[in-house]
Amino acid sequence: MAGSRGKRERWGLCGGLALCLAGGPAGTAPSSGEEGIQFREAWGFAVIVPVQVAGAGLQDFLLDTGSAVTVVDPGLAAEIDAALSPSESILTLAGEQAAVATRVDLALGSWGLEQVEVQVAPLGAIQVDEPRVRGILGQSALKRLEYTIDHARRRLIVHRSEAVTASPGASRPILEARLGCRPSPSRLVLDSGVGTAVLFERPGRPLDLRLGEPVEALTNAGRAVWREARLPSFCVAGRRTGSLPVVVRPEAQPPRQEDGLLPTRFFARVRVGPAGAVVAVDFW
Repeated sequence: MAGSRGKRERWGLCGGLALCLAGGPAGTAPSSGEEGIQFREAWGFAVIVPVQVAGAGLQDFLLDTGSAVTVVDPGLAAEIDAALSPSESILTLAGEQAAVATRVDLALGSWGLEQVEVQVAPLGAIQVDEPRVRGILGQSALKRLEYTIDHARRRLIVHRSEAVTASPGASRPILEARLGCRPSPSRLVLDSGVGTAVLFERPGRPLDLRLGEPVEALTNAGRAVWREARLPSFCVAGRRTGSLPVVVRPEAQPPRQEDGLLPTRFFARVRVGPAGAVVAVDFW
């Protein structure tokens, strides 16, 4: 993320950007039971998929593996006459955002996702550029599926669906990586909603990185100022990479359990099992 001082990046609810995908056939399930759904990759990383919303037809959603929750905008909730109830605030990278909850029947291609718990909240950080995006497909829905995000071919392949009872907060896909290829590992969420790796500062755990220019992150919870940095090397999934640009999120409350975020776009393909288990990754 090299750039001049005060550079702005637009981030979604949990770091994502969205570009609208024109409506159309979501894919045909072959006899094997797998189904390929073509997606559009916006801004070089964001995955936008067509989602069938009961009562509102096909809608554009940002697929965000780093979001524990699924979100719909208030306008879509009104269209489907959703029954709303009080909810805890949504935790985003820039802070907390007020929301209310409901349950909605969704479908991803031919895979039905009944009574998904969703949060109803404005998607201003996304819709300021892409007003046709109506929601974020997060882990409260994705944890029921086994799927592959194939960035190389811009296809989402759904392998199977099953009942999952794991809590949403525990379902983010996580890989262990070694920053600077040091011995101690860090836990990074594989996040399809970010375009650059994000590292979290923690009390008493310096990252030992030289911080560069500030980066303004625009999220649905407001603006935040982070800092650019660069890892000299990076070891993940048995491979050592060269220098890697990152963004450092300053120590914040409430703290995150993970050590940072790694874009799914870092890999050509990422396969995630039910409850967010990382099954396999393929390098470019």
